[in-house]
Amino acid sequence: MFSIVQAKPNSSAYCASRDLETFENFPDEALRSNPNVHHWVDAEQVNPISAVHWIWTAGWSVGPRRLNDSMWFWFEEADGWAKIGGQLYRLKPRTLLLLPRGVEHEITHETGQASVYAVHFQATVYGSVNLLEMLGYPYCITGKQHTGLLQANSEQLAHEFAVKSPGWTRAMSLLISQVLLHILRYESTSFQAPGISEMQAELPRLLPALRWMHDHLSDPDARIADMASVVNICESQFRKLFTKSMGLSPVQYMQRQRIERASSLLTATDDSIEQIAQQSGFSDVPFFYRTFKAWTMTSPGQYRRMVKSGKVR
Repeated sequence: MFSIVQAKPNSSAYCASRDLETFENFPDEALRSNPNVHHWVDAEQVNPISAVHWIWTAGWSVGPRRLNDSMWFWFEEADGWAKIGGQLYRLKPRTLLLLPRGVEHEITHETGQASVYAVHFQATVYGSVNLLEMLGYPYCITGKQHTGLLQANSEQLAHEFAVKSPGWTRAMSLLISQVLLHILRYESTSFQAPGISEMQAELPRLLPALRWMHDHLSDPDARIADMASVVNICESQFRKLFTKSMGLSPVQYMQRQRIERASSLLTATDDSIEQIAQQSGFSDVPFFYRTFKAWTMTSPGQYRRMVKSGKVR
């Protein structure tokens, strides 16, 4: 099990290292066999938004709604149901609900009192592609093997968000990444999402355009034709390829990315809404207000107040 690396002359003392093949594999063969997954996970960027510990009484419900960020609910105690992306799940103690951005969900707690942690974040690859959506993370996760990490990290995230000590956003990013990696390694057989193979197949080809979009989000004059030229295809072909692969047109996708940037700036800075509109690529502030509300169902000012007060749930 151990192999001697170095021994002291004329002595019985030595140092030995454990043989690599004696370590047990993670049960993630389904994803490990995809060579691109390593690159995508290494390129992951996590931006925390909020983490709050809630008490839900009998009859409390959330939704139906769609969010402009990703989130999870960790239920210490619960008795109810959740409908996520058209699938129905029974809520019970020690359940994690993982909700990718834009997925419609509705949750109801039926009896007793539930202890719930709500953690909001953005998890992207190369600054624009939603990691949970691309890899097809499962919506509902249960099992004793997960309880310790999910409970501890959810508690610590709520603590970091409440106290906001120096480095709190960095700490929250690491805690969220740890949970996402844990799920990736131990629940890979549950990963499923329609259309993911399309996105994975075309992502390398679209990546230069996605990077160009990320670098030019603040430019209100950024054009789809410029994105097409980056990948050396005509604009009409680019629009078809992009929409087929990403599920949104290039214009819709860029608009969503700009709203996500605005959401992050509203959370992380005290800049005025007018300044944030300009930094997010909107030269027309009233149009920014309308677009923000269309994507988030709330105004920029209301969103900022909810996040900073911890009332995003």
